Amino acid sequence: MFSKYMMFSVGTGFAVVLALMISLAVVGLTQMSSINGRLERIVNENNKKIELASIMRDTLRQRIIAMHTIVNAQDPFEKDEELQKFYGYGANFTNARRSLDHMISSDEEKVILARIRRYATIAQPKVVHGLELAMDDRNTEALTSLHDDAIPAQQTLVAELDNMLALQRAASNKAAQEAAEAYRQTEWLMILMGVSLAGIGAAIAIFVLRRTKQQTDAIEREQIKYKTLFATNSDSIVLLDENGFFDCNQAALDMFQIPNVAEFCRQRPSDLGPPTQPDGTPSEAYGMARIQRAMESGHCDFEWQGLKRDGNIFPCEISLHSMVL
Repeated sequence: MFSKYMMFSVGTGFAVVLALMISLAVVGLTQMSSINGRLERIVNENNKKIELASIMRDTLRQRIIAMHTIVNAQDPFEKDEELQKFYGYGANFTNARRSLDHMISSDEEKVILARIRRYATIAQPKVVHGLELAMDDRNTEALTSLHDDAIPAQQTLVAELDNMLALQRAASNKAAQEAAEAYRQTEWLMILMGVSLAGIGAAIAIFVLRRTKQQTDAIEREQIKYKTLFATNSDSIVLLDENGFFDCNQAALDMFQIPNVAEFCRQRPSDLGPPTQPDGTPSEAYGMARIQRAMESGHCDFEWQGLKRDGNIFPCEISLHSMVL
């Protein structure tokens, strides 16, 4: 009977502890999910606003460069080509501003965006006047107009966009701070709820910490192993994505006589070969075709005529492998 009583007590206690653990987990997960969801939404919105404001700022700076080019260009075709670019930058600015209009929520954002619209309205005729003078080959007057009127107006817009970017970064920081505070409040709630589970919590914590340490140690060992293999491999290894090269090992640097990884990453694939490959295909087209094939099929093996820094051309075999990270 005593044994049955003990079993009943242990069972009841285990059931209570289990119920408390489930309650603790549900409350914690619910709170964390709510905090994460809110933070993710705010950060995503702010990141999009930052992206749009950056596009607007960059296009304004590109427009300033284009205006200078138009004024200084002597060839009318070059002027016309640069003018088309200028209008394209303006379209990009307008499209980004319209997208930003739909995302504005705070009063501060509305004030800044209103100033941007007002300054853009003020800047437009000044810019057009300067460009008209330049297109009429009145370059001295155009340059004066641009420096005295158009460019300062554009720079005022850039300053307002910098204010918008600063506001979005501040909003992201504020959201992160609020999330941290909410995390702390949730932590205290979970601590209070977990007082009765101290023993089990400690055991679980020790288990989790041990498992985490084991996994961390395993990951570190794997990282060291692969980094060692990457760095010491006698074969040249190069990593690239859609933006170009982003890493390579020492063997690759030695092969092409490039002093460091940063310099290597500034190269294009076509820079690592002569203008054309043995079959007469331009190196750029030859390389891009095989990169595309590797992306589609997973790998591509081919021969390549490499070009060292000293001008020597050498044959090499390249094996491309596509990875999804």
